Amino acid sequence: MSYNPLFMKRAFALAARGDGAVQPNPYVGAVAVKEGRIIGEGYHDSFGGPHAEVQALSIDSHLAEGCELYVTLEPCNHYGKTPPCTELIIQKKVKAVYAAMKDPNPLVSGQGLRRLKEAGVLVQAGFQEKKARKMNRVFIKNILDKEPYVILKYAMTADGYIASCNGDSRWISCEESRKEVHLIRHNVKGIMVGAGTVIQDKPRLTARVDPEGWQPRKVVYDPRGDLIGHSHPLSGEALILTEGEKYLDREGFRNYTLPKDPAAFRAAFYEVLWKEGVTSLLVEGGSFTIHRMFEADAVDEVVVFIAPKLLGGGLSPSGEKGFASIEQARKLLETSWQKVGEDMMMKGFFRDVYRTH
Repeated sequence: MSYNPLFMKRAFALAARGDGAVQPNPYVGAVAVKEGRIIGEGYHDSFGGPHAEVQALSIDSHLAEGCELYVTLEPCNHYGKTPPCTELIIQKKVKAVYAAMKDPNPLVSGQGLRRLKEAGVLVQAGFQEKKARKMNRVFIKNILDKEPYVILKYAMTADGYIASCNGDSRWISCEESRKEVHLIRHNVKGIMVGAGTVIQDKPRLTARVDPEGWQPRKVVYDPRGDLIGHSHPLSGEALILTEGEKYLDREGFRNYTLPKDPAAFRAAFYEVLWKEGVTSLLVEGGSFTIHRMFEADAVDEVVVFIAPKLLGGGLSPSGEKGFASIEQARKLLETSWQKVGEDMMMKGFFRDVYRTH
């Protein structure tokens, strides 16, 4: 009996099938192995639904007895929406558990592994921990900071413009990049754009990976009240964040007034999202909204699609607003580049995604 990385790789592949419907829970995959072959597997697919371990062990108890369980996160040992996974593992007489990482919640971290060890289960943890932490970066920030995770995304030309001088932006990125954006949307709890983007582009703010399935919340940043009295295509419940007079109550919309000071704005912005259950948010512009997010230091991750096109002039991502010198520029961490269709997709982080506290 020894750890086999191929089975953990499969557990990660299963965990990646989860989407935003899982949040605020983590993405978790599990694989049950006996005599070198997979006998059960599963992943956490919705908040309040069966955990990955439960799905992987939903097999005959005789078959499960003596198996090894590969899981991307330490099994839980507490009652929440579902019973503790540790008790099922013990009941099924699993002989070994290999976990990619401990639970990042300092209140419960290690308790699941300890309970299993006390019951005589062989326990080992820390396999591909960096990969596991990166996969669950939203969950980790939620647990450690009680704050939402914010991703900023935009598409620009090779000379750095997100729209032409006349405001035209459809389409800077290629079709493959736009499909990638919908995958990102499918993994967040909310999508935010500025009022100007709503008025000009009339976005639906939906994830078209599964049009009939779960959808993120719609959020509009409208500091000047531009949407008041203006027809727009938003349907369903939406959050509208303003910095001026509060909107009149309107069916289907929830309105919050935020302070103008950047530090105070960030605190109030996070508080509103957290209160509304938006544990992760994708910000898609426009330029004033992008500037506001940078100014308030309210961004965790950046995704930029760079198209092989030149405009020679136009609207920059933050509308010509920004730091006065290169020395003030914020450096992205863990940057990666990937070709998507004819575009290049760049990802980076403003915060340490591997932190433990």
